[in-house]
Amino acid sequence: MTSLESYILAEKSIVEIIADFKESFPAFSALSDSILTRYINQAFCVIPNGFVNCGFDCAYDGFSYGLAHNLVYNDVLNGGIPSLKKDVASKSVGGLSISYNNLRSEGTPTNIANYFSTSSYGQTMLAMLDACGLTSSCGGFVVWAKQKSLLIN
Repeated sequence: MTSLESYILAEKSIVEIIADFKESFPAFSALSDSILTRYINQAFCVIPNGFVNCGFDCAYDGFSYGLAHNLVYNDVLNGGIPSLKKDVASKSVGGLSISYNNLRSEGTPTNIANYFSTSSYGQTMLAMLDACGLTSSCGGFVVWAKQKSLLIN
């Protein structure tokens, strides 16, 4: 199987990816090209290769949302300290009790699906995977075809 990295880099250079990304995601436009290059390379390692089965536009958009997720997850806009943002679900003053919403995606057994479910960018990427016929499973992502499935790692 072709890797997502070689699939995208056959059509776009890193310079083009950075320019497209900054235009599509203006919240990240102030980041240096060197920081974005580092996270682009990281994204190629964690975004499922199964996107190559979805056509270039979908694969490229899904990759872009996955890249935005990695930047948010690693809190690059605030100094690069990895943190998982949690919404406060409840609080109390006497006795100090704080509860958080569980950002783990229900019904998704894979670690990668849980990882990407922690931001709206990652959730969009997962929705794109689902829309193109890829769903998460215990062993990776599965492409559902008529009467058979193929495991995509």
